Amino acid sequence: MPMKNLVTIFFFLAFAGNVYAQDIRTAHLKWTVAGMHDVDNNTFVPSYTCTFETNGTGATYWKQKNGSYSTKYTVQNITGTWADVATDGIATFNVIADGESGTLKFEKNSNGTRITLDLSQPDGSRNVYTFTVTQTTLL
Repeated sequence: MPMKNLVTIFFFLAFAGNVYAQDIRTAHLKWTVAGMHDVDNNTFVPSYTCTFETNGTGATYWKQKNGSYSTKYTVQNITGTWADVATDGIATFNVIADGESGTLKFEKNSNGTRITLDLSQPDGSRNVYTFTVTQTTLL
């Protein structure tokens, strides 16, 4: 195989957005969602789409309406370790945004990949949503 082809293949493999061996605590990742379960109202919305962007202990963004509406969550700390998001694992981000504190739990197992957002409201109530992740990519 000519050297030019080998270089092209290596470049593609190195920069193709591969999530393998990406640690959730350090990698800049995009989590694509198709489907949301409103736990409080026991309602599933299969047509709901959004993305979450994580950057380890940096800010996490919940992007809705094709990115035109974004909520920034400041990550206070991360519980759990998940060294390779392509394999089963779980990590919980303790977050705060707009006076609301809560958690973003990222998990993957034999049932798929999910994100659970659990926010405490100023009145003491909670809003809990579970999102079905269809793709995780390295940014």
